[in-house]
Amino acid sequence: MGIRTSTVPPLPAAVPVPGILRRRQFVMHWADPFRMGAGSLIAVLLIVVVMNAIAWHSGVELLRLARVSAPELVPAIAAQEAERRVWGLVLSLGVLFMFAVLRVLEVHRTQGAAHRIVRDLDRLGRGDLSVDVRLRDKDDLRNVADAVNHAIAGLRARQRERVDALEEMAVEAESLGRAGARMRARVQALLARDEAGLP
Repeated sequence: MGIRTSTVPPLPAAVPVPGILRRRQFVMHWADPFRMGAGSLIAVLLIVVVMNAIAWHSGVELLRLARVSAPELVPAIAAQEAERRVWGLVLSLGVLFMFAVLRVLEVHRTQGAAHRIVRDLDRLGRGDLSVDVRLRDKDDLRNVADAVNHAIAGLRARQRERVDALEEMAVEAESLGRAGARMRARVQALLARDEAGLP
């Protein structure tokens, strides 16, 4: 599944926007973690349903055999089976809930990093070379952030080289300008002396 980026610009904390959750360093759509984790959550749900169906079927078979071979044990086995089904259901729901929470947190780490990188690349696209992509310690996409930071450092170095070259050219132009001004003054003095008829 691809990462869905939000086109919503960063907002002041006081402005509520429907459907958008404000996180520490990025803006994400509220459904992104659920949308990205839906496939794996459905797979776990199917596994839990199949396991509970197998357990239910084995309980039904145990009761059927008890009715045939030991009818006096049927009430005790039925009570144990009912308790086992309740605990199985509780454990299944607990596993599903824990998986969903862990999946949302995992997607959150990826989505948060992706939104931060996109926002910083947008600033870079507007010409801001002071951008430095910073992710939280446990965020994913660190290698992408490092590559972006490396590229930005290269752009800064090239910009510094160009600024240094332009400054050198400005100094040279200024020195040529001073020499040109001195030479013009000497030529004007010579012309003045020539007009005056002085040797």
